[in-house]
Amino acid sequence: MEMSEKPISIPDLLKLEKAGIETIFLVSWVNLGMPWEIFLNRIDSIIQRTSLKVIVILFYTPKYDWWLIPIEHSSASYRMYRHINYQNSAVGRSIDRCVMDILAQVDRTRVQLIFSGAMGGEFLWEDNNSSCPIPLEKLIKFIIDRQRICANQFGEVWMTHHHMLGNNLITTTAINEALYDAFPIDEYEHYRIQYVQFAPTASVELEKFNKKAVLSNPRSKYFVGSEWVEGLKSNYEKAIEHGVYGFLTAPMHIYVPYAQIEDWMLDNIREAIKNLSLVRNNK
Repeated sequence: MEMSEKPISIPDLLKLEKAGIETIFLVSWVNLGMPWEIFLNRIDSIIQRTSLKVIVILFYTPKYDWWLIPIEHSSASYRMYRHINYQNSAVGRSIDRCVMDILAQVDRTRVQLIFSGAMGGEFLWEDNNSSCPIPLEKLIKFIIDRQRICANQFGEVWMTHHHMLGNNLITTTAINEALYDAFPIDEYEHYRIQYVQFAPTASVELEKFNKKAVLSNPRSKYFVGSEWVEGLKSNYEKAIEHGVYGFLTAPMHIYVPYAQIEDWMLDNIREAIKNLSLVRNNK
């Protein structure tokens, strides 16, 4: 997962690839307010100079202000973080056009777009502790409609919303059930991303909640945040206990001091890949 002060260098990407990494998840590059040529040049550089597959999440921040929930519906403390107006069908059509525009300019065999829909890709609405101003059925329809282009690209359905939306599993469970109905599991692989699964970022209480959330949704394969490269080792046993499919890990991250790939990182990555492969092959 690339989420650092500056892009991971090509030599460092090649080291990661040699250690067994096959996919880079571009988290920091989906602020669509940036000039598109910069965004597309980064993808092109990776495709041309490595063998990595690229996953891009849509949308970390909205491309246009009119995509957002009207400001009068936003709580005062969250107005700068307003989210997508899921109730506006024109927003959905505009997003679809953006998706098709991106796909037309990249190598579709190695660049995969996955759906997010909200700022940070983690929350469905601005204030996670307050009710969404949009009816759940409209929210779900919007998500399913936007998923169609992304899901049909590789036969995979991805979601990146935290389990604790509204501090319970009701909303995420309803979304998951609707996605299974719209994209049957005998035709599509279902993947979920949960960035914060373990302590210390997650509290012990939240960690128990996250474990329950993954185990209660066995039709999806979960990739969870490892808590940086160190967590590939220290959180491995927990990951197996939680029933997760694999790790997201950020060698260089805005919260850690590393500026380049180091040998110990590669050792942890190799070991995690080997161990996860053994677990998957034994299922």
